[in-house]
Amino acid sequence: MSKLPIEAQFSYVQDILIKDINMDGFLDIVVVGNNFGVDVESGRSDASNGLVLINNKKGKFAPLTKKESGFSTQNLDSRKIKAIDESLIIVTNNSGPLQFFELKTPSIQQQK
Repeated sequence: MSKLPIEAQFSYVQDILIKDINMDGFLDIVVVGNNFGVDVESGRSDASNGLVLINNKKGKFAPLTKKESGFSTQNLDSRKIKAIDESLIIVTNNSGPLQFFELKTPSIQQQK
């Protein structure tokens, strides 16, 4: 067990995908989140664009920027992330569009 970097704590984490993103034989982490359905006093939690955490092969995870990973949920209220097959990831968003991402080493590219 290890602590996740601060970038994983910017907003709610609604779902986690464990997958070897960079195809190096070590499992990485992709998180999605936010929460727009909160009360007026506290405001919505919308600081997440999704996050790719790469396993450094020693039990620690390093965050990639949006530019490095090519992965961004665009500040949507993301709820679920699933791998469809070896190279396709789908993200569902509350009151928002489905997003499809294709794994292309070394980054993830959004399908249009």
